Amino acid sequence: HGDDGDDGAAPHIDLDAFRRSMRDAGVEDIVPEMLEVFRRDAPGRVAALDAALLKGDGSAVAAAAHAYKSAAGTVAARPLARRLQELELAGKANATDRFAALVAGVHTEHDAVLEELARALASRPQLILMDESLAGLAPQETDELLAQFDAVVLSGGSTLKARYLLGSKEQIRL
Repeated sequence: HGDDGDDGAAPHIDLDAFRRSMRDAGVEDIVPEMLEVFRRDAPGRVAALDAALLKGDGSAVAAAAHAYKSAAGTVAARPLARRLQELELAGKANATDRFAALVAGVHTEHDAVLEELARALASRPQLILMDESLAGLAPQETDELLAQFDAVVLSGGSTLKARYLLGSKEQIRL
């Protein structure tokens, strides 16, 4: 398949593309909630695929793959969506001899997506605690740090600032 992500070429989930598409639609503020819903629902979607596989029912496999494909595509988990598309087509063709291998590929990609999503969410702080964070910084460094703090706030996070000398740069959003 060439899209397993191990070579560093393609991400399992393209969060930047997902954020851009949501920003373009004017709803970037719901990105964290949508990712949480995907993360929470994904195991149930894989369980539905497994149940359909056990039945050997092509139409049930196709339906379960289609539902999960839509969710994966929405959050820009493109390699997973492609694997689910293959499984959906096999289900529609009732190609039962292909189900096990295709579902195994879906499991592998599903696990990689959830792992990558967990890493990404862990690296996007919801709260930054600061104590004298701007002390001793040059003006350009101060501006860069304030921009980073603003990015956390604008993405739904918060900052808590402790400062002994209140001064010229009180631009941090709360």
